[in-house]
Amino acid sequence: MCGISGIYTQTSELILRYRSVFSEIKRLLKHRGPDDEGVEILPDKGLGLVHTRLSVIDLSPAGRQPMWDEERTVAIVFNGEIYNFIELRRELIEHGYRFRSRSDTEVLMLGYKAWGIEGLLRKINGMFAFALWDNVRNQLFLARDRLGEKPLYYFWDPGTRTLLFASEIKAILVWPFVRRTVSPEGLHLYLAFGYIPSPYTIFQNIFKLSPGHLLRYDGDSPRIERYWGIENLGRWRASQREYQEAVREGLIRAVARRLVSDVPLGAFLSGGVDSSVVVGLMSRLQSEPVRTFTSAFDVGPRSPKYNVDAEAAEVVARAFSTQHTRFVVKMENIMDLLYRVIWNMDEPHANPTLIATYLLAHFIKSRGISVILSGDGGDELFGGYSRYLADFQVGLLRRAPRWMRSALRSFLQRAQGKSIQKFLKALEKAEMIPGTGEWYLSWWEIFPSDERLRLIDRSWCEAWETPYRLVDQVISQVDAPTSQDLLAYLDLTLWVADESNMRVDKMCMAHALEVRAPFLDHEIVERAMAIPFREKVGLWKEKRLLKEAFSDLLPEIVLHRPKWGWFSPVYYWVKDAIWEEASQLIRHLSETGIFSKEAVRYTEKEIAIHYPHRIWSMVVLAIWHEIFIENNKIEIEKR
Repeated sequence: MCGISGIYTQTSELILRYRSVFSEIKRLLKHRGPDDEGVEILPDKGLGLVHTRLSVIDLSPAGRQPMWDEERTVAIVFNGEIYNFIELRRELIEHGYRFRSRSDTEVLMLGYKAWGIEGLLRKINGMFAFALWDNVRNQLFLARDRLGEKPLYYFWDPGTRTLLFASEIKAILVWPFVRRTVSPEGLHLYLAFGYIPSPYTIFQNIFKLSPGHLLRYDGDSPRIERYWGIENLGRWRASQREYQEAVREGLIRAVARRLVSDVPLGAFLSGGVDSSVVVGLMSRLQSEPVRTFTSAFDVGPRSPKYNVDAEAAEVVARAFSTQHTRFVVKMENIMDLLYRVIWNMDEPHANPTLIATYLLAHFIKSRGISVILSGDGGDELFGGYSRYLADFQVGLLRRAPRWMRSALRSFLQRAQGKSIQKFLKALEKAEMIPGTGEWYLSWWEIFPSDERLRLIDRSWCEAWETPYRLVDQVISQVDAPTSQDLLAYLDLTLWVADESNMRVDKMCMAHALEVRAPFLDHEIVERAMAIPFREKVGLWKEKRLLKEAFSDLLPEIVLHRPKWGWFSPVYYWVKDAIWEEASQLIRHLSETGIFSKEAVRYTEKEIAIHYPHRIWSMVVLAIWHEIFIENNKIEIEKR
């Protein structure tokens, strides 16, 4: 795992004029790669490459980057891991290629020479973001892995024909000619989703390279193309036994591939199905006890509600005889931590588990661990969320005549109780057309469109439909047999790639901790997403297929307890730890010109008790704006 950045420009004097920027980039990305660093500048070509290295495979100087081949025809900077690099290396040697290192970086470089960029991307299995320079054709390639485990951002200036790229946005902002302007599209996406899906960012003219995409730049203008997508969604027909065998064999292989490391590794353990499968397989594949870690929350007598998974993790750890550690997140310095995690994220990101992930990663790294395995992706692949089953049940309601649904709604609106309210919401969703942006966002939105239009100043409202258009665009890429298959596909494409993966990468790489996710092996993803949704779950049971596939491995508590989920005590953080500062930050939002004063006053007064997550998301936005826009710098002093 590393930090990468660079420039390719047709205005080559920029390279000489801003030569000192390369040193700044190294410093800004040092946390991602503390073990080594390198810069390659070719002024006559208009090219500059920067790399900071976290050594995981081949710790010797031979793995140093930027890396050139022997003839100096190809150079590369690479962030990530290629899990099948040993097999590919063997294949390249058989074709006559000579290696000077044991690194997967060199496999990528020589693989490009052997198979071209398309052939290379087809062959590699891994998580990656890389920039590859063809010194003969004067062509630069940027590529991001299929599921978006590794971040890659870019900026394009058509006036000077300058392309910038980096693992983190702050390494783009350091260039003096990059303006810091809030993107209206990014703003609406953040308020709707709580994060900003690809290809957008919160900054105007800075973009994420979408997962499974390749950017080519030959000096004219960048061209972006999709090199991977999920095909055959929900259309594989087989027996339950065949499904289970395919899933089991694939996950065993995926876990084994992710155990290749020249540094110590461990695993996140939540006590849920996915992390328990990963840890269970690790315990069978390793001779030494697995080192496992979980987080818990201390909010006084209210703590048990937030620590159900942590308690289950203790039971699972004993079942697999792991060397287990439980890290407790206390209600201290929450605001200070918010400033630090938002600086590391580069963008506003509303998930409160940022703080727990950041602190847990720091703790794990302090214990000598540099690589950690996770269960991320299992819920989306195997029907782990209750909303998937709820969508199926809403589909049954949708079959009833509209007059019957309307009569039911009129009758139940006079009734009370949580169950009644849930049923009324289901009736409301039954009126929506499945497979649309409105339908998907009805399961997700933090601020629905009417709330966003109330909050935002009129001058920013033109982009209000961006969240719906983006979802509709993603939907158009796939042919889904059922709305549940589509819901899972959208979660995988949007939430996993740009919420979960970005949160985990940024919070863990802030401490140079590499995270590997076996469930996000693209071979597993292709196989799991081809299985029809109804074959993965029972009528009232999530992840039935996955549990049955590993029934001989998983402890009873994992097989039979309901999904709880990992969530932070945001209500108590807002109410007891940060309310005074939060109020000041939200009031300050009205001075930015983005939000109306009336809307901010309304929000602060009305949603504090009932919608603490909305308060949290606005506080995050205010802090981000203070750090990156108002202060106009990319440093954060200790508060």
